[in-house]
Amino acid sequence: WLASQPAPKVDPGIATIETRLDELATLGVPSNIDGLRARLEEARVAQASRRSLILDGLEVETGRVLTDALKTAELLSALHLRVAELKEATLPHDAYAATEAISIPSLERMLEAAERALGEHSAKAAAASRRAAVMKGLAGLGYEVREGMTTTFAQSGKLVVADSARPGYGVEVSGSADGRQMQMRPVALEKMGQTSDPSRDRDAETIWCGQVSQLAQALSEAGGGLEILKSLPIGATPLKRITVSGSAGENPTALADPVERKLRST
Repeated sequence: WLASQPAPKVDPGIATIETRLDELATLGVPSNIDGLRARLEEARVAQASRRSLILDGLEVETGRVLTDALKTAELLSALHLRVAELKEATLPHDAYAATEAISIPSLERMLEAAERALGEHSAKAAAASRRAAVMKGLAGLGYEVREGMTTTFAQSGKLVVADSARPGYGVEVSGSADGRQMQMRPVALEKMGQTSDPSRDRDAETIWCGQVSQLAQALSEAGGGLEILKSLPIGATPLKRITVSGSAGENPTALADPVERKLRST
């Protein structure tokens, strides 16, 4: 008999509000669900004219509350993910601890700050990888790359490495903070009170030009790349001479400042 009876008529307005309140309950974001449900129950038993007024108010309020709750849940999820990434990178993350009670503008600011911290960390790591790849490539070409040089390069933005096969010559490397663009050029290394023979400079430049191709190949095999943005012909400018104290390549002091070759590593 019960199965044969017609289903009770459901007010579409009430059904809509019920659906929204059920969705709010699943989000776990603080909201006055109990108060909204109480008003919905009031609408169920109210006369038609009053029911319409109550439902109109609930339509507006539940729509606003649900929109804010969805936004809050989205921001919290994104922020929790960023905090996990900060922890993985061993970066400070306590300032980004958030709860559902924090306002949307505050959550947006925290998320932006966390993403900025991660972006800066990633940029520094990428720059360090680029510098390390170039230094490894130079070491493979026979240049005297020693421990700590990559750090020195990052701090000063410039480094001179001596060529172990050709005493008195080396390569000067300088670049931007992000390591995307670098200037690399052969240089003559002179100890205090000594001068080098300029007649050998052309040979040094010729050898370096061949080594650039080898460096590009080494970077490519390592998963990176090198693009030459500017290159001057051999002998176009005098070879830069650098005075060094101690062993060649240590504590260089530039005596001239022309630029001959500009490379970009990726």
